Amino acid sequence: MDLDNSEPIDFCNYRNFFPFEEFRQDQETTIIGINQCIEKNGNFLLIAPNGTGKTITSLCGVFPLAFKNNLKILYLCRTNTQNTRIIEELNKISNCANFKKGSINLTALSIRGRNEMCLSKILKDKKLKSEDARDLCERLRKNQACNFFLQLLRAQNGSMDSYSIAPQFYGSPIDAEEI
Repeated sequence: MDLDNSEPIDFCNYRNFFPFEEFRQDQETTIIGINQCIEKNGNFLLIAPNGTGKTITSLCGVFPLAFKNNLKILYLCRTNTQNTRIIEELNKISNCANFKKGSINLTALSIRGRNEMCLSKILKDKKLKSEDARDLCERLRKNQACNFFLQLLRAQNGSMDSYSIAPQFYGSPIDAEEI
């Protein structure tokens, strides 16, 4: 890849998001189809076997329009493994030569359920169902028994924005497991 910085990168071109040297069979056609479908406010259903590159293909299909229109992307997954996979692919895009040439930071954050993300030892030790975890969390916050929630309240009262509270979440994709 040419890293000459003489001309600006075109973030409306899907190729500048693709972190590999070559496309697998049907990947490029699928990326173009996703992009065209979204441009027309349509829906796109992609069904393909494991290992065909569905994740990277989907991301490369939506990124050009997101950058062009200054949009945010919400990518929902059913399992933690799928969630981690998205962050891995976003890191590949963020680290690819064409993307770095444009000097734009790709920020992403994976979020999981309360049972996976809560730092409270009280909640973690109980291994509760999600509804019970929600109720316990609510009681802990209401009774001011959650130090993490109290720290967040103090930070917010100090007029700190989210970047000031957690700058490590900006500039690159972060998996919930890293938090």
